[in-house]
Amino acid sequence: MIKKFLIKKNIVPIIVVLTIVIIITFIILSKNENIESGTVIYTRSNISKVNIYAGEVISYNTKIVYRSDINLSFKNISFDDTEDISRIISSNTVVKNNGNYTEQNIFYELSFYDTGKFVISGFNLEYTANNKKESINGEDIEITVLAFSDGETLPPLDEPLKIKTPWYIYVSILLVIVLIGLGIFFIIRRLRKKDKNVSLIEVDEDKNALILLDNLYSKNYVRLNMQTNFYFELTEVFKNYLSSRFSIGVAKMTTKEFILYSDKNIIPEYEAIVSFLEFSDYVKFAKKNTDQRRMESDFYFCKDYIIKHKNKKCLQN
Repeated sequence: MIKKFLIKKNIVPIIVVLTIVIIITFIILSKNENIESGTVIYTRSNISKVNIYAGEVISYNTKIVYRSDINLSFKNISFDDTEDISRIISSNTVVKNNGNYTEQNIFYELSFYDTGKFVISGFNLEYTANNKKESINGEDIEITVLAFSDGETLPPLDEPLKIKTPWYIYVSILLVIVLIGLGIFFIIRRLRKKDKNVSLIEVDEDKNALILLDNLYSKNYVRLNMQTNFYFELTEVFKNYLSSRFSIGVAKMTTKEFILYSDKNIIPEYEAIVSFLEFSDYVKFAKKNTDQRRMESDFYFCKDYIIKHKNKKCLQN
């Protein structure tokens, strides 16, 4: 119980800090997840069919993702003749703002009413980035009006134009990884240190009791025959030791309570302890007189008991 309490009490702040660092890491790594880091503009198009029936309606979709800080000019798709309007049945544009980037989706429904081969001229994009004018043209698509369709998909358009990823992004990611590594290292180190400290705390219950007994003896209560003071302090030191050594509340118990609630199978030399406590009560509360020989005997009973029953299991750790 002591070990679990110490561990929980000391690593909670570290866990909270590491959780915050991990969340920040995911935000950095997942930002603009739909496009590559450093992209100025990204385009992608799909067409449902390239071999169709006459009069059959097909779908054509263009997706454009571009930095919100650039000026974009978009020219619609066109055909290899002047009857563009008759080819486009409907069009719909959906624009989404994703922070640093804007996403524009254009949905077309197309139809051809005569047989043959038709060419859809791809869209044209013109924009200015880093004080430089650039343009991207979509690929031309050939539509064949046939009895059957193989459902081909439009190949990808030209590779998107990219700019170099800022150096501080890489530095930020590296720092986050280093912080996480250091956090894990210190947690493991702290846990190992706590394991050692628990053993030291448990062993110190013996050392502390022996030091207190030596201090008591140095007060010369025995030589001065100060019986009441001697037994009050002696029983206090010994009962506190028993409380720590055997995890029982002896320190606040009367002798009668100790007899009633203590487990004689856990505490070695139980009968001798009861005899010592009962005699001490007579001296402390009934003013029973004793001699220096008995005071010496009771003192060394307590001291020898502590030495004899040291927490050997903890000392081995």
